[in-house]
Amino acid sequence: MIESAVQTGSSLLFEAFGVRVRLNADRPELLKVGFDVARKALIDRLTIIENDPHAADHTFGIFRDPEGRLYFTSEGRVIGPMEREVDFRRLLNALFRVHVAEKAREWVFIHAGVVEWMGYALILPATSHGGKTTLVRELIKLGARYFSDEYAVLDTEGLVHPYERDLSIRSPGSLDQIEVSPRELGAKVGNKPVPVGMVALTKYQSGADFQPERISIGLGIMETIPEVIPIRINADFSLKVLNTAFRRAIIVKSLRGEATVAASLILSYFDDNFNLAK
Repeated sequence: MIESAVQTGSSLLFEAFGVRVRLNADRPELLKVGFDVARKALIDRLTIIENDPHAADHTFGIFRDPEGRLYFTSEGRVIGPMEREVDFRRLLNALFRVHVAEKAREWVFIHAGVVEWMGYALILPATSHGGKTTLVRELIKLGARYFSDEYAVLDTEGLVHPYERDLSIRSPGSLDQIEVSPRELGAKVGNKPVPVGMVALTKYQSGADFQPERISIGLGIMETIPEVIPIRINADFSLKVLNTAFRRAIIVKSLRGEATVAASLILSYFDDNFNLAK
């Protein structure tokens, strides 16, 4: 369907997680590039919509200038030029994710790393560059199933759904990132929604020990709110879903040191305490 769409027009409407996105381009090959980026960003959870006059929730445009440099527009705002297609794809990928996460219907996106352990989701809320990818990587080395290093995606029942995307790993001594499939790291990957077992509010501090303090669901929600993507647009719905998801979970807060040490301590703490918390 995408092939016919890019050959016959310069615009494409798709829906992902209940959000409608229109993609415009000044040539068919750029429309194909944009859709390929969207598919990767939104883990193929999108559907092309044909012959629908309704407005999109967000509109992106893609075009090249006569020198071949790439630009895109987001709700009329021009971003660019970009000389390298890899930079263009990376930024467009991030914007697709952010706009869908913010406006998703029937879903709550939390900026977090997520793994599955013993049939339950372990959620690690964190900002960008907060070390969540490194910690997730160490957890999957210990046998946890990979769910995401970007978002915890919660449905209305509070279940966490896999959001499998490549891990963005920084090369040693460099700010450059490489994309690595979790399967390339030997990870088992979650394939079905699971309930939340633990929320670990943990930040890296050199030399710190992971010494988890149990906190209440109310405080846990308050601590998580800064990482809840749709909180500004749909606060009541977001809080309702968080309450449903967290009410049977262990919620802990602690600084941590190196991920190689913290990962095993997190899993051990869950093993020792989850059944007692039921």
